[in-house]
Amino acid sequence: KLFNTDCTGCHGASGKGEHGGANLENAAKDARFIVATATTGRGGMPSFKDSLTPEQLRDVAGYITTALFPAH
Repeated sequence: KLFNTDCTGCHGASGKGEHGGANLENAAKDARFIVATATTGRGGMPSFKDSLTPEQLRDVAGYITTALFPAH
């Protein structure tokens, strides 16, 4: 649910960047990178540290690495 609410607007439902955000396939190789990037922001992506808890950020990273791109 968090991915759909906070990420699909830019990264698309598949995480492949359908709406101008980065394709998350390479990021899916490292959940810690996803958490760090979502926490601090990067490029045009805002920080989510004030709107998502560390546990929620971890859960979103887990969803990206296991549900969207499980081969990584």
